[in-house]
Amino acid sequence: MLCPSIWPLHVNEYIARSYRAYEDFFSSLHPLLQASGQPHCEEPVSLRVSGCDKLYGTHDGATFVCRCSADHCDTVEDFDDSEDGRNSVVYTSSKWEDRMTKETIAIQDIPQYPGIGYNIARVPMASTDFSTHEYSYDDVDGDFDLEHFALTEEDLVYKIPLIQEAQSLSQTEIKLFASPWSAPGWMKTNGQMRGGGMLHGSPGGRHYKTWAKYFARFFQEYEKQGVVFWSLTLQNEPISGLVPGYHFQSMYLGPNVSKEFIKKDLGPAMADRGYGDMKYMILDDQRMLLPGWAQMVLSDPDVTPYINGIAVHWYYDYISSARRLHETHELFPDYFIINSEACTGSTFLEGDDVILGSWERGEQYSYDIIEDFNNWVGAWVDWNLALDQQGGPNWASNYVDSPIIVDSVKDVFYKQPMFYHLGHFSKFVPPGSVRVDISSSRHTDLETLAFERPDGKTAAIFLNRSERSIPIHMTDARGGYICNEVPARGIQTYIW
Repeated sequence: MLCPSIWPLHVNEYIARSYRAYEDFFSSLHPLLQASGQPHCEEPVSLRVSGCDKLYGTHDGATFVCRCSADHCDTVEDFDDSEDGRNSVVYTSSKWEDRMTKETIAIQDIPQYPGIGYNIARVPMASTDFSTHEYSYDDVDGDFDLEHFALTEEDLVYKIPLIQEAQSLSQTEIKLFASPWSAPGWMKTNGQMRGGGMLHGSPGGRHYKTWAKYFARFFQEYEKQGVVFWSLTLQNEPISGLVPGYHFQSMYLGPNVSKEFIKKDLGPAMADRGYGDMKYMILDDQRMLLPGWAQMVLSDPDVTPYINGIAVHWYYDYISSARRLHETHELFPDYFIINSEACTGSTFLEGDDVILGSWERGEQYSYDIIEDFNNWVGAWVDWNLALDQQGGPNWASNYVDSPIIVDSVKDVFYKQPMFYHLGHFSKFVPPGSVRVDISSSRHTDLETLAFERPDGKTAAIFLNRSERSIPIHMTDARGGYICNEVPARGIQTYIW
């Protein structure tokens, strides 16, 4: 299975534009991303890190965000191996009080690095709804040789420098995968990037071969800038392309068309240009489409050599059993599964697009991560690393919430409960970890997840969505016993 890894980032132009707009932004991001210990700026900013500067949110007046500025930002206290003996380190977040507060209880501390360990990112190929406008890399009608293909300002000035900045700050490798939202309008049946439609013709035809070359050119141009990709998905939410008048960039690419496109066009074009080892992920849409989508594609032995994984989105998980993930793994155990997109605030049923301090939205993240990882998912990726206070920018007004909300006027950003919920997994479950069984001797309201880390340590996560604290008595078969309790509406990570 794929190494468990969580990097909730889609690299959009807004984050980079904000970065350029006020130069202290990345200095204040150091507590989040700095892994190397080396400051980004030539003259490093000195930060006070005494703890969360609470700003109570708009949701219920009881929960809060942690306010960060160029002068102050809370950090996650690191592991400490200075004491002898056997200790367990537990990090707690709760609705009313804690944000990854550390305490040590019987077993052993271990060293780690600052930040919360994001290590996988999804990079859009050209524009999405979270761009400031629609754009492709070749808008010249009939340019089948892609003579006019070129990266844009969004790539060269914003996305690529931001990716390189993140890579320079990370102690671990950041895996990048790319996803297109739509081909240029002139290649499509509806004549525009938005509004659904599909490519003209059929796989093997002129438009499909040009679209395959478009993929390869994207990777070539990014590689010229020093950015190399690990994987790709064929199409973001391909089913949305069947919806007439869909309100932002979309394109239909069904399972049968997908497999024909891969083996006739994309696979050969990528191999001819030196990307034969690129990992392809199919679907990139809701898990309710599994296992059927995978069965239709992976039943063809001519296409399977190109495919390594399956990508799913979380938006209808509440009506689609995680059993579908388990069934898919049972049918195709050699293919990894990742969650490639998630966000809250995307529907009117969820209330305001952005809710500062919503603990419930953080709980939704943790619950889905635990459910996914317990059903063979190997990575979980959020939609946006950071958005503005409206939940954008978004040219289609499709505003949503984000783990980090930026107030560029006040030169501060807010770390939402979602950020800390993600950190309970990403900081303590590094790539190479393997999920292990964790079971209860009686019925419990806790959601649980455990991993054996590459260093031989064990990480266990407990989520309590109930209104009462729950005692735990945890025994490791290798020896050792922990007695503690998970606070009401709380999440804890144990490492020993």
